[in-house]
Amino acid sequence: RRLCGALSPAYLRVGGTEADRVYYALEQRGSQPPPPAPAGYGTVVTGGQLIAMGEFAREAGLEISLTLNAGWGSRAGSAPRPDGSAGAWRPDQAVELMRFAEEHSIPISVYELGNEPNAWPLFHSPPLFVTPESYTADLAALAAVRDVEAPAARLSGPGTAFWPAIGEVPTLLLPSLLRRRLPRLAFSFLPRLAAASAAAEAGGAPTARSVGSGCPCAPSDGFGRLPGRGGSSSRPVLLCGSP
Repeated sequence: RRLCGALSPAYLRVGGTEADRVYYALEQRGSQPPPPAPAGYGTVVTGGQLIAMGEFAREAGLEISLTLNAGWGSRAGSAPRPDGSAGAWRPDQAVELMRFAEEHSIPISVYELGNEPNAWPLFHSPPLFVTPESYTADLAALAAVRDVEAPAARLSGPGTAFWPAIGEVPTLLLPSLLRRRLPRLAFSFLPRLAAASAAAEAGGAPTARSVGSGCPCAPSDGFGRLPGRGGSSSRPVLLCGSP
């Protein structure tokens, strides 16, 4: 804790791929093993573990950035959407978690909805598809919950799976059947998310910072060119956004 305290002020990120499989068993506080994960989930995090995490962060002078589950378990009971996306994200567990964090003074100051959504088809079985427009709708649902349960907390835009040396992960690793669909999602997720968020702004929904627009090192569509390995032809990559 002393070593981590030397980094303060800083954020402690609690997330990663497994975050989209976590079930929050907040009623369990003791040292007994956690209960089995319900269908659609893979890992159980107990209330006692969250309290210990909060104590560690407070003593080290850190704020917590927590990735909320946006995987299959959080969408149970929601019908698939017309755009082909998985069913709508359900905020039930997020509501319980935010109330628990407020009650126990767990210093969660940032909530992120899901981990690397462009790679969900790769990391989930069956493959989980959510378009940028549907993700924006899910983010609006999270914002409505946050405004009531944790109004001082901020929302983080989604991180995406990208390896600068080789490009977007799904286009390289998924079977050809999925690859026909994924490049559109992987390469255009953030620009389309920004566009969908801007369109939603008039209706009062939360907005995301435009990625790619106005960037001095990117053309107007937000994409640059990355040389292929071994001198092969270049391919489009998302570069960056204006600060």
